[in-house]
Amino acid sequence: MYRNVMLISPDTVKANGDINYNLDDNTIGASIRAVQFVYLQDVIGIDLVQKLQVLVYNKIKGLEDNIDDAENSHYKALLEDFIKDAMTYKVCSEICVRNALKIRNAGVVQTNDTNVVNVSLKDVKYLTQTYDTYWNSAVNRMVEFLNNNKKAFPEYKVCGSELGDKYGRIGLWLGI
Repeated sequence: MYRNVMLISPDTVKANGDINYNLDDNTIGASIRAVQFVYLQDVIGIDLVQKLQVLVYNKIKGLEDNIDDAENSHYKALLEDFIKDAMTYKVCSEICVRNALKIRNAGVVQTNDTNVVNVSLKDVKYLTQTYDTYWNSAVNRMVEFLNNNKKAFPEYKVCGSELGDKYGRIGLWLGI
């Protein structure tokens, strides 16, 4: 089913060069799903995320109306030129915490190895913030592209407009 389609793959994240190739794909996949369904969906909306998932799903299954069709070139440009970069940065941010701390029977732990020195949680937070800065920059470019091409993306709702003027996709209710 298309709802399980990830818009980027663990290999895409690893190819960025910041994530080691021996990192478990399941860890990366969990971070991709979190980014796609929490952060990306907040920026471009559930309708546009689902449209992209359907187009990618159709390509995987060899169906018509897929991401590679000429009439869907604007969706492919959005995915290839903007979403992949943005998601990769946010996935790296998510992995920082996900990999630094593990939930085990003993509680939340930080694993150690004799040949590895773990950094402090302060350093993990710093790296997370660095990737979040990259994410924000990539999102700004993506939103600018979407706003300049609104007619090509009928699923895209500008800045929470489908929710009325009381909410601007920032998690803050203005109480008006």
